[in-house]
Amino acid sequence: MNFIRSTWQEASFMEKLALVGSLAYFILPIDLIPELMFGVFGIADDIAALALLFSTVLRVRNRINEKERQKSLPTTR
Repeated sequence: MNFIRSTWQEASFMEKLALVGSLAYFILPIDLIPELMFGVFGIADDIAALALLFSTVLRVRNRINEKERQKSLPTTR
């Protein structure tokens, strides 16, 4: 749960929109390209939504990890 909380707190407004939007699109039964009509091509939009979700999480987590790394470095005076 800490992973999700820290990711959400660090995310910008636009990143939060991408996270919520892509997750909602993947979960909800509404599709821009329905699988029943277009078969394999209908899955492409769901894969794109998941790719957006994962890339946004990775970007935010990399930023968090970099901040943590900077905190752990010794300060020199």
